[in-house]
Amino acid sequence: MSLKKTISNFASGGLMADVFIRLFPSTIDLYNKSNENENQFHIDDQHNNHAGLFILTGIFLSFTIEKFYRYFQNNNEQISTSSSIHILAYLFLLADILHKYTNNLSLFSILLSKSSIHSTVLIISIIYETLYVFYGYAILIHSGWTSSKIIRYQLLTGFINSILFWFDFQFSSNIKLRLRLYQIFLPILAGILIYISTVHIMPKVIENIYGIKGTILKVNTFVISVLIVVYLKQSNK
Repeated sequence: MSLKKTISNFASGGLMADVFIRLFPSTIDLYNKSNENENQFHIDDQHNNHAGLFILTGIFLSFTIEKFYRYFQNNNEQISTSSSIHILAYLFLLADILHKYTNNLSLFSILLSKSSIHSTVLIISIIYETLYVFYGYAILIHSGWTSSKIIRYQLLTGFINSILFWFDFQFSSNIKLRLRLYQIFLPILAGILIYISTVHIMPKVIENIYGIKGTILKVNTFVISVLIVVYLKQSNK
């Protein structure tokens, strides 16, 4: 198995673990903690429903984007072989924009509340971001993008995020609005990444057979990437 496929497999395991072990539970916890002083049983049930609806919104949004992409590319003779990896790249770029924006919302909330950031939490957050950038790079390379194209689009997503950051700064005093935006966009991000993981990444992981050695290497890289996320999650408690 080539190094490119090994790296792609590592990124696949890490991204899926990040979605289902870290991001998905964090989304549910966010809703449960937002009104912990209110009528607990009714609020928890209602908020879990809201979180689930926004996650489904992210999944449905990804599905709709892919269907429209395939529809408008239907006359392209190469669409049957290349559309899947192309739409994967574009969906991940959309997720990247939302990922950066939700990070901004989270950082703003910490700064506005004047909460101290523990050094361990800061280090783990940096490791998470580094891994996320690596996952994105591996996925885009797997989609056939060159390094220069990846850099250009990363700069574009950074520019879009800067605009969102400026817009967000204008309403920095409205804490309730910021919390509501975070409660909306975080589960939508989770839904998009769940769609990417289950529809595009996991089938690629299991579709090809590389022999016994290749399969063992594939399983090991996948498991190692998952264990890294599990360890970081446990260390962040």
